[in-house]
Amino acid sequence: MRRGVLVVDDNALVRRSVRMLFELEHDFEVWGEAEHGLEAVEKATRLKPHLIVLDFAMPVMNGLDAAPLLLEKVPRVVLIMLTLYATPEMEVSVKNVGIHALIAKEHAATRLIPAARALFIQTAGQA
Repeated sequence: MRRGVLVVDDNALVRRSVRMLFELEHDFEVWGEAEHGLEAVEKATRLKPHLIVLDFAMPVMNGLDAAPLLLEKVPRVVLIMLTLYATPEMEVSVKNVGIHALIAKEHAATRLIPAARALFIQTAGQA
């Protein structure tokens, strides 16, 4: 089964890079992109993706504010935050709003896909 992914970042280059990472994989398919959290909520409501990869710092609505709304609209979605601000304090903040994992953008190329797969295994055990 291919899992649908929504990529959310205000930087088009980052969105394109993340899209390319997932498009190289047999078990993922990018279903859409969004430039900010509010657009992500609108698209997630319509697309019902399995995974949302979102940035923290975005205009209109940041990733931390969007996460609870995304989980309300798509309760079983897996959320991964990609950010430049991967600190211990941010780790606590993302867990508090229901985001499943925090990954520094500098490590996205090597850690994003394995983390996504691991989270699907982990969340399947909780269902």
